Amino acid sequence: MFVSTRERWSEGSTVRLSHDEECDWLEHLRYRTSGGFVTAADVHVSVMNVGGEMSNVVGNGSQGSVHRTGDFAVKVLRQSRSKTLLERFRREAHILARLAHSNVCHLEGVGSAFGRPCLVLEWVETDLARAMMEMPNLERLRVAGELASALAHLHSGDAIEDGLVVIHRDVKPANVGITGSGQVKLLDFGLATVVVAAPEQSKKEKSTTWQLTGGIGSPLYTAPENACHLDYGTPTDVYSFALTVWELFALEGMPFPDMSFDDLQKKVIRDGHRPKIPKIWHPRLAALLDKAWAPRPDRRPTAVELANKLRTFRRDPLSPSFSFLCHHPRR
Repeated sequence: MFVSTRERWSEGSTVRLSHDEECDWLEHLRYRTSGGFVTAADVHVSVMNVGGEMSNVVGNGSQGSVHRTGDFAVKVLRQSRSKTLLERFRREAHILARLAHSNVCHLEGVGSAFGRPCLVLEWVETDLARAMMEMPNLERLRVAGELASALAHLHSGDAIEDGLVVIHRDVKPANVGITGSGQVKLLDFGLATVVVAAPEQSKKEKSTTWQLTGGIGSPLYTAPENACHLDYGTPTDVYSFALTVWELFALEGMPFPDMSFDDLQKKVIRDGHRPKIPKIWHPRLAALLDKAWAPRPDRRPTAVELANKLRTFRRDPLSPSFSFLCHHPRR
């Protein structure tokens, strides 16, 4: 039987509060961020004992499998002795437990399933990779804006604690959930990291780099500085956002579909090759992506600036029609 952590859930809910010994992976959690040690006592999250019937696997990732039970998704850590994998799972739990934003997937609780650590998350119907083909153009603008809003919150410097910045590091269509009502939910914080904000960033987001070295993320969407193991920061998410938005509007599939890993390194990372923007796109949308995937991180806009721009686009007098996205020059 699964158990509930919300008062609104009925006695027949499928999740129940428990302090089972198998949940010690979180109770005894102690991991290091750039700002010091964070312990389980710092995170107010429910501990659950997950059992009973769950759906078959509805998703697989590098960390484990995802199952559905009622209104919840249960992410179960795969069987592994890797301390790195467990550490990432713990870090994901702590980050999600502290994030509160309408466009970030909500963590309901943590626990164990099949004798392995698990996260209990709100259920999201589909992801952007599968949903984008059916979206009207104005919906695409809204989705892009909500994704930018989620990243702006992560990068704000007070999303989980004053003075701490969250970098997602794996923004891509498959990690952008879409609820039944069409709301965006940023998913999968398995590669996310927490760093101390620059002094001026605590209350107002700015593009800042830290001494983080890359090699983390999905190669097709990974920023050049990350792929080259250079210092990087919040602009790495902005770059990935740009490729995600290009895919959302171009509807041509993933970027760089025919490139090998070596080609990506040479053409995209070294030579600055980017996906082709169709000529029919409105110049303002094209210019936004050109800036967001700029080779130099300090030339990219912040997520706040992206969100504000996209909000302006939606208010544009032309936006009710396709002509906002498809620019037809006067003859």
